[in-house]
Amino acid sequence: MSAPPPAGEKDSMDKSESELIDFSDESSCTFHDCKIKLDSGEELYASKAVLALSSQILHDAITECEENETIALPMKTKEDVLIFLNLIYPRASVSLKADMLPNQLAIADELEASKLKAKCEEFIVNNVGFGDGPDAPSIGVEDALQWYFDFHCSESVKEKCAEKLLEDTSRLDIGVALLAQKFELDSVMDMCVEELARNFDVVRHDPRLGGLDAVTVQQIASKGYERLKLRLKSFQSRMYSNRRGPTSAAFYAMQLAARRVCEDDDTFSPGSTSDILTNDSEFLDYTTVGADARYPNWIRRTGSSYV
Repeated sequence: MSAPPPAGEKDSMDKSESELIDFSDESSCTFHDCKIKLDSGEELYASKAVLALSSQILHDAITECEENETIALPMKTKEDVLIFLNLIYPRASVSLKADMLPNQLAIADELEASKLKAKCEEFIVNNVGFGDGPDAPSIGVEDALQWYFDFHCSESVKEKCAEKLLEDTSRLDIGVALLAQKFELDSVMDMCVEELARNFDVVRHDPRLGGLDAVTVQQIASKGYERLKLRLKSFQSRMYSNRRGPTSAAFYAMQLAARRVCEDDDTFSPGSTSDILTNDSEFLDYTTVGADARYPNWIRRTGSSYV
């Protein structure tokens, strides 16, 4: 048996429900002069003036219909239409909630109800984010981006989502990169490329990498390789500056880093998306250094210098 909601939350729920105007009750709808017919056959009572001011589509329908003709709103539930009417009526005081957004945005987009859509967009911008628990934002970034796309929302929704994604760069994984690719979040994608390149030795094994376009994967691989070259060059410098030979800590650090990144040489076969790591190079083929110490076979060699 589930626990009852906290007293404050229950009071808020009850208050919200009690503020709903019942447009199916003719006596509670003063100054109504038109009817809205639903698929179920039920009729709701409303004001032509309020409907016409709230929606361009309803304005056109009211202009064209006869005096006593009903306005049909097909493929919509009674609950959704009641919430819609309560949100557009001046004397109603219903608060918008996250669970109302998908259906109300759909209605606002279909009926060209610009003021209602703007109200929904403002709610999204103020409540989108990440996190769990009681203080978590009520709208997830992925949901907000999907609504932005599906219901032709303003750029403010997209920009706010991008801002939230960039607040914590530790979240910028392949999943976020896929979101950035789908919704054309250029600033987010640029940061994802940098973060994924920083951890390319791990990222390259993630099966989701194949969901990114070839150009993006090439950028990640190229930047990841350049970062790796710098790391190996630093290890090489320390190894040769240490006179104790291949048993030095610097040598083993270099060897460990190289093996950690390149343990699966077959991943980067020539002609693959990541051929940047293997093409046009002379490779050191497991050259012995000291007692049984070996370098991975793809380390680039220019003359006698390893880079």
